[in-house]
Amino acid sequence: MKKAKLILSTIVLTSLSSGFLGSGTVDASAYNNKVVSLRAASDTTLTVSRIPYNPILYFEIGMENYNQSDSTQRWVMEYNANAGGYYIREQIPGSVYPTQYIWRDSRGGGFVDFSSNRENVGTLWKLHSAGQNSLGNIFFIENMSSGTYLNWSRGGHTDLGVFSTAFDWNREQRFIVQVEGEV
Repeated sequence: MKKAKLILSTIVLTSLSSGFLGSGTVDASAYNNKVVSLRAASDTTLTVSRIPYNPILYFEIGMENYNQSDSTQRWVMEYNANAGGYYIREQIPGSVYPTQYIWRDSRGGGFVDFSSNRENVGTLWKLHSAGQNSLGNIFFIENMSSGTYLNWSRGGHTDLGVFSTAFDWNREQRFIVQVEGEV
């Protein structure tokens, strides 16, 4: 039993240190300037969405039921070749607000929010391959400044909150990056 645990631990640690299971991170050409939806791999009816204006939850991000025509569920991936990661910004045609980037707020204990300044620490994300399905490639999405991973859970400020926490195989940390179009 101890030998089996040791072998399993070695496999997991080797997988983690080599970019998880699969092909590791993706290159710039894969999603650069693509409009995508970020759908939950474990429940494809749910997708990352900008929650409509609410004075208490202003600029919060949550999970909502996927709707192909809902622009608040669309994100543009902008690749930063120097850093090797992506800025993920909202794609809301005709918005009167400044462009907002998904941001891991280091002051908020893992909360994911928006920043209008893409140069803020916490706006760069790296994609780690976790397989694929009929909707697209599945990834763990790592925040490059904190080393934490995008995940969602039921409960909190919204029914389906989005956070950035330490890696955990048992958390909802796998997302399908489904291409919806181009910029």
